[in-house]
Amino acid sequence: MSGSCLWTTSLVLLAVCAKIAVWANNGDAVFIREFTLIRRDHLAEEPLHDGGQKPEDPSSRTARSEEDRDMLWDAWGSWSECSRTCGGGASYSLRRCLSSKTCEGQNIKYRTCSNVDCPSDAGDFRAQQCSAHADEQYQDQYHEWLPVYNDPDNPCALKCKAKGSGFVVELAPKVLDGTRCYTESLDMCISGICQVSNHVMNLNCFERLRSLSLTMLRMILRFLVLSC
Repeated sequence: MSGSCLWTTSLVLLAVCAKIAVWANNGDAVFIREFTLIRRDHLAEEPLHDGGQKPEDPSSRTARSEEDRDMLWDAWGSWSECSRTCGGGASYSLRRCLSSKTCEGQNIKYRTCSNVDCPSDAGDFRAQQCSAHADEQYQDQYHEWLPVYNDPDNPCALKCKAKGSGFVVELAPKVLDGTRCYTESLDMCISGICQVSNHVMNLNCFERLRSLSLTMLRMILRFLVLSC
């Protein structure tokens, strides 16, 4: 196998999970920088064109503009504790604007965590959040709160129903990060916004690769080598 083929194989393996989506507090996706770094490493391996000058790639200009923009920000902080211990939650990282003016970009990013199944007796996550309000009075009475699912207007608000009387109350404007938007979906609430499941899948790309068996990884490598 040639050296260029080996490099291509390595690049493809790395690029599989390079674009990892994280969400800002306004719902826009932000991408961690691995893809830019891999792309620039790849360009460095290419031969120079005639005249010793390599034409500037638009992606390299984009990379430089991103670096200039990021110079105005402090480094990203450490990741927060996961919002859940199982079942898929979210943690966040913050950064501080160092400019006297407004910085371009987001000051917060998210990633999923605790992507393991919960024990069968753990109970429903939304129901747990409703039950946590049982020791609070509502209209001078204590109630046993049951979860309200699949709200078409605001699936990431914590709406609960009082057992017995049946009236519905919004006990919190946002459910905890990692709460499923709908009962029959993998869509996840993060910072009060329902994020569709394909974004969640992208976010967990590295975790999924780490969970692959050695046999499966060998099959992927063999396919890439034969493709060369």
